[in-house]
Amino acid sequence: MPLHLSSISVLLFAVASCSTAIAEDYQMSTVPVDDPRWGRILALVNEQTANRAAAAAESGDEKTIEIVQFIEGTSYLAMMRTPQQLAGSVARAMGTTFVPAGEWSTVRLDLPPGSSRLADGEKMLKSVEDTGQLFEYTTALGANATVKVFRLAGTSADLQQLTKDQFLERLKAGKTWTVTVPQVTSRCSFCRGAKFVSGAPCPQCKGVGGEFVERIVNITW
Repeated sequence: MPLHLSSISVLLFAVASCSTAIAEDYQMSTVPVDDPRWGRILALVNEQTANRAAAAAESGDEKTIEIVQFIEGTSYLAMMRTPQQLAGSVARAMGTTFVPAGEWSTVRLDLPPGSSRLADGEKMLKSVEDTGQLFEYTTALGANATVKVFRLAGTSADLQQLTKDQFLERLKAGKTWTVTVPQVTSRCSFCRGAKFVSGAPCPQCKGVGGEFVERIVNITW
């Protein structure tokens, strides 16, 4: 069920305590292109996309990668595995110093646009993330194979700020963005909407006066 246009006003509220998330769709095709909501929504998309990319770069799954074959653009077939790692303190106390490297698996690795061409056999240690996509190809023996698609975690493409024209173009091409927004659902049960308690901002609603529900909104065309 599409999110009502009036609900987008939640983008202007500060976040207080939130309850269980509710996923909804918000169709930008219903909003006139000169409406100021475009600017507010684009700012939210840019901010949350950049935050997720930065977090992914810090917590990405680090892998040893060996390039096998160039596919096209900045995509490669590659072998990937979890590198040898120092064992935890309990394991080290029992005489195990390192956790062995994982098994090699074939993947497609997508590098950021504009990346330099890599040679077959080139190795690297990078944080990567699963895109959730699959890639089909034909092996040298003529067999069909399907592998997972990975990309570098927190790539620079995710950190770039979209312009309104770029945002509109990608929406029309079928791209969607998922953002989280808070919405007031009821009067704060602690201050009963007064926002302040004994002259200080309410400790429960942070001086907003209401309880919030966290909405997961899919921004679509």
